[in-house]
Parts: sequence; structure tokens; C-alpha cells
Amino acid sequence: WAQPEVHWLPSDTRLRIGRQPRAEVRLWAQPEVHWLPSDTRLRIGRQPRAEVRLWAQPEVHWLPSDTRLRIGMGAGLGFQTSSELRSTEDPFTIVTREPTQTRPYLAPELGLMHFDGPRRMELGLRYLVHLDRSPAWTSTASGPDGTATYSATDDHLALVVRMHFGFPRRELPTLPTPAPALSGRSADTLTTLATSRSRITLQLWDNAEYDGDTITVLLNDRPVLVGHELTHRKHRLKLDLGPGANTVRVVAHNEGRVPPNTASCRVNLGKGRKELLIRTSEVADQVMVVVRE
Repeated sequence: WAQPEVHWLPSDTRLRIGRQPRAEVRLWAQPEVHWLPSDTRLRIGRQPRAEVRLWAQPEVHWLPSDTRLRIGMGAGLGFQTSSELRSTEDPFTIVTREPTQTRPYLAPELGLMHFDGPRRMELGLRYLVHLDRSPAWTSTASGPDGTATYSATDDHLALVVRMHFGFPRRELPTLPTPAPALSGRSADTLTTLATSRSRITLQLWDNAEYDGDTITVLLNDRPVLVGHELTHRKHRLKLDLGPGANTVRVVAHNEGRVPPNTASCRVNLGKGRKELLIRTSEVADQVMVVVRE
């Protein structure tokens, strides 16, 4: 997937573009069931189908934080083999024929995805339309008063329910204590921010001359990024906040070739973002205080 920044979306929203190759095989039979009308059959089917689906999952403010709007588009091929079904009930005879054919189709889909730990549930509407408009089947009914023929393309609107089952995320081992000792170092508060989110994202990079600046980041005195060398490429760091005040401390390992150690930082708070310039040295750190409301 890709999550490009789009200028017309809010700062806490990303367009999510993904792809999921999927192969689907369907089998069917049409047995007569006594409690159904004579012109109705129970359909248990088979139809080989190959499909690729693309989707986007934008954040929508009026949805709960554990739910995403899901906009998708499927495209594929349906492979149909010839068959014939004949039904006779005196004085009427109905013959349904399905030709051998391969038909491309599109299937736009709109729904919601709910996240529950490692599990996800999808609920949506999907409309499948065949690009080849030739009939999928043709039925001919004959009786004393004549013959009638009718057909269909098998386009359909469907209610889709999908369940995704995953495994709990393995706890990551505790990172080792960063090389710089904190004793004897000063810590200046750079800014205080507030958010209602339990998780925020930091982007860290060197937007000036690349000179080998290396930093460690601590969240509430626990290392979350150790010995990271700043480059022009933005490094994304997700931080899980506790209730109340949380301290994000940036510690310099060195000052590069051009003192002091400088890091550009973009803090995504969910609703809004903050751009910061962090200046540290081998004896002075800088701290951001993030209050989770």
C-alpha cells in the first residue's frame, strides 16, 4: 500500500491505496427442493474467478477511531463452462443453457472496516457489472400457448461480510539503554502539545547539510529509537502515549561535523501537526511534553 499526502485532506488524514491479489473459485448445483416453487431453484454454484482488488481507507472524523471507511474496486475475469438444465412439469418445459465464456468484470465496493485487535470485520455493498454484456444464461419456456425466452447477464448487488483473523502482535524486546549517559546532561523543554489520541507519529530528518548527526529518542525515559543517524529521508516513529503528560526526550550522540546536532521534527497529533527544530548537544537535550487529554 501507499499513503501519499494529499493537500485537500486534513493534516491527520491520509489516502490509503492498496492492492490485494485474490483468486476465487465458486461451485454450484441447482437441486430441486420440494418447499420451493416449481420455477425456483436452490443455487449452490461453481465458477472459477480471478480478481484483483484496489482500495483506499481514509480516516473520517465522524467514525469511531477503530473504524475506517473502505472504498474499493475489484477487477477480474469470470470463467464459465457450458451447462444445461431442463425442468419439465406437464404441460410446461423450461430449458436453461449457459455457454462457455470468459467475461471481464468490475466490482466497485463501499463499506466499513472495524478493527478489534488482530481481528478485522468488513461490512459493505458491492456491485458486480460484467463488461461483456452477452447473457450469462438463457432460458426457454415452452407450453401450450407458445414459447418465451429470457436471459440475464448475472450482474448483481451483494451485501459483503468479511472476517479477518490475525495473531496478537508479539511484544518487542526492550531496547538497550542508549549510549549517552543522562547524568550530567541538562534538558530544556522545547514545547508542550496536547492531543486526544493514544498514538502520535513523529517524523525526524536532517533538512540542512548532512553531517552525521545521530540521536536517541526516549519516551517517558524509555528508549524508543536508539543511535539513529539523521539523513534527508524522513524517519517515521510511532509513540504510544499514556494518560496525562508524556515526555519525549531527544538525546544527541554527537554534534556531527557542524555543531550543534539539529533535527527537523514533524509531530502528527491526529488533529493537526506541529513543525519543530530540535537543537541538542553532547551536554544538553531537548524535551517535548505531550499531554494526552
